[in-house]
Order: sequence, then C-alpha cells, then structure tokens
Amino acid sequence: MYSEITASSLLRVDLGGDVLYNPWTSYSISKAGYIIHNALRSARKDLECAIHTHTIDGVAVSTMKRGLLPFTQTAMRFRQVPYHHHEAVALSKGERGRLIADMADADVMVLRNHGLLAAGPTVQEAFNNIYRLQRACAIQLKAMAANTELIVPSEPIIASTNDQLSVQSCADHPGERKAYGITEWAALIRMLDRKDDSYKQ
Repeated sequence: MYSEITASSLLRVDLGGDVLYNPWTSYSISKAGYIIHNALRSARKDLECAIHTHTIDGVAVSTMKRGLLPFTQTAMRFRQVPYHHHEAVALSKGERGRLIADMADADVMVLRNHGLLAAGPTVQEAFNNIYRLQRACAIQLKAMAANTELIVPSEPIIASTNDQLSVQSCADHPGERKAYGITEWAALIRMLDRKDDSYKQ
C-alpha cells in the first residue's frame, strides 16, 4: 500500500533499468513507470524529478477532448499543456521518444486516457507542478459538473496571467523564471512530520 512506503522501502534504479537497491524479495520495479520516468530523465538534463499520477481528477481530464482548460488562475499557470496519446500500457521502449517529443520543454503533460505527468529541476518544483496541475483538473471537473455556462478569460488575460505566474515578482530578480515549491517545501515537510513521520524510516 502507498501508506506503507517509507524511505528505506524505495527501490533505487539507474537509467539503464538496473536495480541498485531492493529491500523486497517479492517486488520489482514497474516497467511502465520505468519507461516513462527513464524517458524524461534520459533526455531532459534540466530535470531532477518526474512525478506521474493516476488521480481520479487527472484521469478524467485526460479523457476530455479539449483537455485542461484555462478556466482558472490555477490552470493559467500552465501556458501550454502538451498531450501524449495513449499507446496502451507504457511497456515499449519505443514510446520513450514519442513521450520526449510530446513533452518537449514543458514542465507538465497530460497523458491521454491515462493520467498526469509533471517534472522539475528539483523534487520541490516537480511536486508543486503536479499538485497545481491536479488542483486545476479538480476545479475544472467541479465547475463543469455545475452544468452552467462557464467564463473563459480572453487570450490576452490568459497570456498576461501566465506571464505573471511564470516570473519572479521580486525586484531583485526581474524577469527570472519562478522556482515554484521551494519556499513552501520546509512547511510541507513539517506538516507531514506532524501527521506521521514514519515515512523517514
């Protein structure tokens, strides 16, 4: 169970797929998980972490023809959200090149009929990317479930909002790309420790 995962129970795998550390006798790596993560980590030297989820909200949006829509400020953070079409369970090494080509230099991607993918140059940024993408999907589904006409901001507003959310707002670093997740990471760890610090074992 995911709730049983701790630091010492994680498998360590190199880019070639060789298992470097495995504390389990009856479990091995997920080949599909390896293919997806290996594709990004091998091709994108700017990425330190990739996170792939199958949340209900993320999978639901992945089935929508128009995908993630810029209904909210949360969604507008992601200016261009690329998509990768479903090719069955990701067990073929041949799919790696297509995953890389579809994601290009984006931080997030929707895997059609499958789930969400986010990455970042740090664990903190990758986590923040998947968290915000997941929230954008959840908000979109709730809004669409209301069965009423939704307000879509104009293209200039969407672009302006994305620009504002993509660069540092402080005077010391004008125009610099914002590193999401860094400042709040320590608070998130403290919150997790208060809830259950057994993950450190």
